[in-house]
Amino acid sequence: MQMLIKVAEPWVPAILIIGIRRMGHVFSNWLFGGNDTLFKSEVKKVDVYGEYGCGKSTKWVLNNTAAYVIAVDSSNKWVDVVKNDNWSNNNRLSIHHSNLGDVVGWGRPLSYQAIDHFYDYTDYIWRHKKSPKLVLIDGRFRVCCFLTSLKFAEEGTKIIFDDYTNRPHYHFVEKYAD
Repeated sequence: MQMLIKVAEPWVPAILIIGIRRMGHVFSNWLFGGNDTLFKSEVKKVDVYGEYGCGKSTKWVLNNTAAYVIAVDSSNKWVDVVKNDNWSNNNRLSIHHSNLGDVVGWGRPLSYQAIDHFYDYTDYIWRHKKSPKLVLIDGRFRVCCFLTSLKFAEEGTKIIFDDYTNRPHYHFVEKYAD
């Protein structure tokens, strides 16, 4: 089924792919709606993990690794949900709500009213004593978060950019990754 989704994804409307992914329990353990093998393998190797956006990946890391998790999200309500959902591991979780003004679905800012605070979102995971050795970009401002990660990451840090391959408008960042 996973191969079918990968092959069909470029030609099938997104709503159908989402529907296919929601069918059955087979997909319930997937992170990112697809192949998560690389992520799960790499996150088990690090002591500090950072993520832009939070939720299912946060819970998986806290329940399956010893890593300290540094996360940022643009929805205060969602941050509270994630904190409550992971209460038993909150000693390994530094999660921050970055106030980007009013937000709509998936924490997208409704306007630029809080533009002077957008850096709070992109820089948060890098303002700690220990830097992440693996970063997941799965939230707002993905290109900016990628470039910020390149700026602050220590040599050897790995960055996983969710939804990258099927969104060509992100691909220009490759010229900065040399």
